[in-house]
Amino acid sequence: MTWQEQLTQWRFDRNLTEPTDAYIFMMNEESEEAKAAESTYELIDALADLIVLTTNQAALEQSTLDFTQRQVVEPLPELLAQYQLGNDNSSIFQQIYAGCSLAIYQLGFALDKVMLETVKEISSRTGAMDESTGKWTKFTTPEAQALWYKADYST
Repeated sequence: MTWQEQLTQWRFDRNLTEPTDAYIFMMNEESEEAKAAESTYELIDALADLIVLTTNQAALEQSTLDFTQRQVVEPLPELLAQYQLGNDNSSIFQQIYAGCSLAIYQLGFALDKVMLETVKEISSRTGAMDESTGKWTKFTTPEAQALWYKADYST
């Protein structure tokens, strides 16, 4: 099963069926994590999370992504400033995906392996939808954390 198919199943399992206003907030959080990354591993993790968020939101907004594209794009803050829930955001989603996938590739990592590991990691977490924020929130109890898988991005 591809990472895209696994991500679709992940959305289904968590009842993530509607586009959410939380997308920009979560993207900004991950963008800050990417900027603050102190290791290549942390940067890859943040880039993969940006891809997860964008792939999910694109699917929920019924936008189709070309997963073969890798290209230099506008800076992420500029792309996110153009986003509006309810509009056709296909071009924005495509550019974010293409830019993040290019960055992962330029860092010497295999995108499919990175994304398979990322989906495995997020799938190992339990949690619930926070209706007030529209965000799925992972449980952080010691019992829940004991079950978490840590992605292995090594090639």
